[in-house]
Amino acid sequence: MGRQLNRQVALTFIFLLSVNQSTLSDDTLTSKYFAIASRGDMGTNYLGDPWTSPSLTACVASCLIRYPTSCDSVVYHVDLHLCTPGSKASISLPAPDTATEGILYTYRSGCNDADGFSIVTSDLGVRACLKILQSQDFYRHRSECYSLGGYLAVPKTMDKLLMIQSFAVASYIGLDDLKTEGTFVWHDNGVPITANETTILFRPGEPKNTGGLEHCVKTKHYERLNDIQCSEIAPGICERPLY
Repeated sequence: MGRQLNRQVALTFIFLLSVNQSTLSDDTLTSKYFAIASRGDMGTNYLGDPWTSPSLTACVASCLIRYPTSCDSVVYHVDLHLCTPGSKASISLPAPDTATEGILYTYRSGCNDADGFSIVTSDLGVRACLKILQSQDFYRHRSECYSLGGYLAVPKTMDKLLMIQSFAVASYIGLDDLKTEGTFVWHDNGVPITANETTILFRPGEPKNTGGLEHCVKTKHYERLNDIQCSEIAPGICERPLY
């Protein structure tokens, strides 16, 4: 219901905007309702033939008016003024040719809930787009999650860690020191965990790399993080970026 209401609000807003396009810029429109696809390898199923539109604003407005329930993306070429309507974007579909077709913009629904993902919200207002992966080792989790357009979850604050622990118990997250021993890096951006984050998020005395074999990280039930062997079989938590 909320999704449908948001689309109606967006459609009303863009219809009014198309009447008087001087009120807001294309940048305002894309930041509020549509944004460049979160990954460059995403594509979309085209809903129909392309047409010419004087601006991205007009392209989006036309797509929503022509396809009010199925327009979830557009491909727009700013130089050719070419507008192609699309459905929900996916990494399983070929990306558009930016030289001849343009750039893919997707509807900002907050969480791409395809493939079993859902928005998880804590009482403190922390939000994430998450999916629980069935028990397997770290390497399979990492590969599966990437294939779904995400990364293993990155709880960089205690609030987010508590939310994730309430969502799934004892699961792999997106933090490892496989590349450089002792330097744990986050999977969303490859940035090393800070000393302060380590103190806050890990259990006392962890990470300790028992036997020199513990290079991956798992949550515990309402406890802090612990480093484990990457071959351990456990659930995983996959996260897609919010948009």
